[in-house]
Amino acid sequence: MGTKLNTFQLNMLGAMIFILLFVSYGINSFTVNAVTQKQLSEFEIELAKVNMQLSQLNTELSKWQTLAKSYEEQIQLLIQQKKEMQKQLEIEKQDVEQKQQKLLEKQMLIEELKQTIELLEIQVTGVQNAESLAQFFSRYPSLSSGEKTIFLTFDDGPTDITLEVLEVLEEHDVNATFFIIGKQAENQPHILRKTYNEGHAVLAHTYTHEYNIYTSFDTFYEDLHKVQRVIQNILGKVPPPIFRFPGGSTNHVSRQYGGRDFMARLTEDVKEKGYYYIEWNVSARDTAIPRPDAELMTQIVLDSCYNKDYVVALFHDLNVNTALVEALPVIITELKERGYVFRTFRDITQAELHKMQRLRLANIPIH
Repeated sequence: MGTKLNTFQLNMLGAMIFILLFVSYGINSFTVNAVTQKQLSEFEIELAKVNMQLSQLNTELSKWQTLAKSYEEQIQLLIQQKKEMQKQLEIEKQDVEQKQQKLLEKQMLIEELKQTIELLEIQVTGVQNAESLAQFFSRYPSLSSGEKTIFLTFDDGPTDITLEVLEVLEEHDVNATFFIIGKQAENQPHILRKTYNEGHAVLAHTYTHEYNIYTSFDTFYEDLHKVQRVIQNILGKVPPPIFRFPGGSTNHVSRQYGGRDFMARLTEDVKEKGYYYIEWNVSARDTAIPRPDAELMTQIVLDSCYNKDYVVALFHDLNVNTALVEALPVIITELKERGYVFRTFRDITQAELHKMQRLRLANIPIH
């Protein structure tokens, strides 16, 4: 059978339960408070750390603000310096522009003076050349009419062959004209003197015979004046203003240096300066490849002279042209039999030069 509890026992049981509940609540409350206090303590520590970091950040921020202010001041200074520099540059630019304008004006004045000088040089050269020719014309004022005339001309000497040519000319009592290369004459001045002393004409051809002399007027005249000085220095006489262009005035090789119209412009300038440039209407063709032998050269020259009463014959005074010495006596003998009178540019007359112009043997127009 079960036991029944009385009222006292029930009261005691309730009291004990209450006490147990009270004790249990007190213990739990104490535990909660302890945990909370610990968390608060840790939070305060973390908060202190954050405050310290904030303080450090504030310090850094203050530094950066100070640095930024310094940079801002520097930037403002640089901007001011830039404005001042721009202003100075503008002043200098205006100064440079003024100087450039003055320089341009001076350059224009120099060009005008240069053109004036060039015109005066042309006039002076023309007068000098005219006076030089007048001296020749005064010595040889007349020209026999009704005679067949031939001028034997030899280009590109002096060479060793020149001496043999001179012997042939002397044997046949004939004088000729030698258009010489100045550089070679400097190496063999005795041949040039012998040529002139035996009554032959010595005139300018070129100093180097290099076609780059046709690059400009300056390069051409430099070459021409140089060979003329060589002749004057060796012979002690100023050569007349008569010459032959390397390659002739109608050459095409000059185009690769001075352009397509270079010779047209140059020949006009040459004539304005009072020069005469000499062509030919008979050629021995002794620079052809292969070179003609003596028999063929003789035939070429004599055939070319038919039906011509006025001849300027072109030969080349070259060491390789040995056929010339063999052909020349036959050519001279035959031409004498045909009634030709042998003339030179050493005693050229004004009438002869004018006739050469009409026959397109001198100062021919180039288009």
